[in-house]
Amino acid sequence: MREIKAFIHAHRVSDVLQALKEVDMSGAQISNFAVFPVQALLHDTELKEARYSVNFGETVINEFKIEILCHEEAVASLVEVIQRVGHTGDHEEGWIIVTDILSAVPVGKVHK
Repeated sequence: MREIKAFIHAHRVSDVLQALKEVDMSGAQISNFAVFPVQALLHDTELKEARYSVNFGETVINEFKIEILCHEEAVASLVEVIQRVGHTGDHEEGWIIVTDILSAVPVGKVHK
């Protein structure tokens, strides 16, 4: 199993989610899919979405973190979709991180 984490600009997330659902329906074998709103700290304060956060004392943008659990064979196609559909043309577009999962066990299922 692999975990893909992607940080996507807020104005691109709906298109990315729709594209990922289409890939999943074609057999990508996504085991779990979650989306979280986050605020990203920026180096490039010229982005259109940038705003100053009084809480953080920094310039931020609203992003979404997408977390996907999937089989190893699905990683390349899922990453390609996120890169292509999540592209904004800005300098700081986000990140895609892929990690190995040592164990993934459904809640409530007892293993002997």
